[in-house]
Amino acid sequence: MEGGIIEQGSSAPRSGRQSSILGITGLIIGVPTLFLFWIPLIGWLLMMLGLGFSVAGLVTARQNGQPVTLAIAAIVLNSIPLSIHIATAILIILVAEVLKAAAAEFLPILQSLPFF
Repeated sequence: MEGGIIEQGSSAPRSGRQSSILGITGLIIGVPTLFLFWIPLIGWLLMMLGLGFSVAGLVTARQNGQPVTLAIAAIVLNSIPLSIHIATAILIILVAEVLKAAAAEFLPILQSLPFF
């Protein structure tokens, strides 16, 4: 570097820095997502943004031969709320099916009561 001018070969490759920035962005978005995922619109938006940045960081890092550890950590961090949402949806569906079966079984009994 002479006279404040940066030589072209001395700086880090831009694509390597970009993959790192994408992974860090996914990780930064993933932390508040763990606490805000239960808010309907905000949680889904943060989760999808975090996963998008994380996957983009992983793809960019692999293409450039950069370490992928940060991007994988961000993907895992952003996948935790998604897993909780999926498990909750499955649980709600199972409870609804059990209640539907119980209602079908007890509805004739309830209809035979004089006050129903």
